[in-house]
Amino acid sequence: MHTDYICYQYQCPNHPRCDLAGGTCCGIEADHRKTMLPQDACTAEQGYPLFRPNARERLKQWMKNPMAQL
Repeated sequence: MHTDYICYQYQCPNHPRCDLAGGTCCGIEADHRKTMLPQDACTAEQGYPLFRPNARERLKQWMKNPMAQL
């Protein structure tokens, strides 16, 4: 879907858990192969439509309910 985007919205509560999250620690390493996600594209008011749990979050969800389809 939106695999060509990368998100640097650190103020977002979903940022550390999202597959679209970019950058690490205090540094922002711009990935010029991907387009930065516009600031108003994925907001709380919209219900975070582009949020995709990263592998760690999917594992946590699976550990809570192994029979659930992820």
